[in-house]
Amino acid sequence: MPQLRHPRRRKSIDTVSNIERGIFLPRIETAQEIADALEVQLYELFIHDTSAADKEKMKLLNEILDVLKQQPINLLKTSLDQVKSFVALKNSFSKRQK
Repeated sequence: MPQLRHPRRRKSIDTVSNIERGIFLPRIETAQEIADALEVQLYELFIHDTSAADKEKMKLLNEILDVLKQQPINLLKTSLDQVKSFVALKNSFSKRQK
């Protein structure tokens, strides 16, 4: 079984078991440690029997997050504004087509 290690401590089996059973909610850092130990993407810990399309969507969202997470705040704000504008334009166009 993969070892879950924090820079200063190891996660106990009880802690991981409690997270699996929904007794404890992990911090995002702990969830990332679990994903790393299992050699999966973080989003894969939160999907259950989803369709291939949903899995592909989550993979793409994760790739977007990976690209953006190290960017400065002003670029993130601009990116969000652009995505919102793009979606609004797409929705407007879709309504006209109906």
